[in-house]
Amino acid sequence: MQSVVADDRGNLWVADSAAPGQSYVVPGGAKLVRFDLATDRVAQVIHFDENVAPPSSYINDVRLGADGRHA
Repeated sequence: MQSVVADDRGNLWVADSAAPGQSYVVPGGAKLVRFDLATDRVAQVIHFDENVAPPSSYINDVRLGADGRHA
């Protein structure tokens, strides 16, 4: 899967395109969510505004840096 990635630091990263049916981005909906696998809880939510995820876009991938500190 492209939008769900586990890192070496015990986190699961999930990219939420917030685009139902891949048609348009729901305003304020696109985000990257980090889950702490040790606690099974949401640890962080990074919201993408319209500059990052314009209405006609579709976020479907997350890549992690080798240091595990950058997505």
